[in-house]
Amino acid sequence: MARTIRIRQAAETPSTGESPGEVQFRPNSAALSRAWRLFALYVLALVVIYGTFVGLLWSSRAGFAGNPTSAPAFLTLLAVILGVGGFFLTLARTPRGVEFRSDATVLTEFSGRRRVYGRTVPIDVRVESRYPAGLLAPEPTALVLLGASGRPARRYLLNLSLLARFQGGGAPGLFE
Repeated sequence: MARTIRIRQAAETPSTGESPGEVQFRPNSAALSRAWRLFALYVLALVVIYGTFVGLLWSSRAGFAGNPTSAPAFLTLLAVILGVGGFFLTLARTPRGVEFRSDATVLTEFSGRRRVYGRTVPIDVRVESRYPAGLLAPEPTALVLLGASGRPARRYLLNLSLLARFQGGGAPGLFE
């Protein structure tokens, strides 16, 4: 069950020795790894299904008798549409990384677009799904809904270690 929490971002400098004006980029490597592997499995399954249907068409008695190009063209178009949809469900919602600045938190999306969340506006975080470390990702990840007041919420697949950085002392143990 998803819980909505309000996370206060820490204003003090963490004990990692960084200066207050320093920009820290944290890669979202485990979540990207999970998204790439899940997309690869999806495409592999899609290719097997596509090949099966095309093989059945070629081997059937009627086969391509009516219009030899319409059925394969339809199957190819359907496979491309499903492949693009799979991309948007897996890779497009996975940020490349997060920059933690003294004045803002910046998510760099997979497409390169940057979403800026200012330190003065609280970020609402809803953990929708948690995924353990395993074959798809080397460390735990979570599908989260990030939003700020006055802006639409967006779903992102993030490393749990990045969520702990958002935590800032607001909700101890939530992302562990």
